[in-house]
Amino acid sequence: MSFSPKRIVLHHAAFDFKNASLVSRLNDITSWHLSRGFSGCGYHVLVSDTSYLVGRPLDRQGAHVLGSNSDTLGVCLTADLSSRIATESEISQLVAAILMLRSKFGPLPVVAHNQLAPTYCPGPYLLSQVNASLSPPSFLSFYLSKIGSLFR
Repeated sequence: MSFSPKRIVLHHAAFDFKNASLVSRLNDITSWHLSRGFSGCGYHVLVSDTSYLVGRPLDRQGAHVLGSNSDTLGVCLTADLSSRIATESEISQLVAAILMLRSKFGPLPVVAHNQLAPTYCPGPYLLSQVNASLSPPSFLSFYLSKIGSLFR
């Protein structure tokens, strides 16, 4: 059976990794997931304020939302958003990761973990921050629609 994602799910690690490298964060999360019985890192992509990297292979089902893993890609910001909002650099890297996934799988909608399960993850603001960054400004949408009509 092939993995065919329909949505991207946003998560936060709910842990402050301080200045650990993203590879070190991946290793820590993978160890935690292995201790919970997963086959490796459950998230497809891990994101920091400076970069992102693939955790679980993109052609394999994730292990990040109980009951909703069969058609979702898990993207985890390796930060704790329990008492703060994501920074501009974190949002920038999240958007880059989402655009990479969309380039491979098409224009998948982005949802928050707490929309699929009773959890605080990824905090109350991350989804709206990401969606605002993914949406072009209204004036740009207006002009793009006008340009597009020239070619119809």
